[in-house]
Amino acid sequence: MPKIDDSFIFALKDAVSREVSGIKNDSLNRIVDNITGVYGGEMVYIGKNYKNALSVRNSKIRNAHTSGNSIATLSTKFLLSERQIIRITKKT
Repeated sequence: MPKIDDSFIFALKDAVSREVSGIKNDSLNRIVDNITGVYGGEMVYIGKNYKNALSVRNSKIRNAHTSGNSIATLSTKFLLSERQIIRITKKT
């Protein structure tokens, strides 16, 4: 049965402590204990949150286009085709 890797537990504690300022170490340990108690030994897929990242990128593209940047400039800056930039800028 797989075991939750210590590096995952460290990363989890680090992420929570960065997001929740002033959280006490015992609270962090209880959170990790709850998660490991439920998911310990399980294979759990954690996605990379591409949907949110794309949404943020697309908002930046729309804002830059509204500010006067050309399709060609945005294509180069965001490493996308001009057709992709046009599609993104047409969405509201």
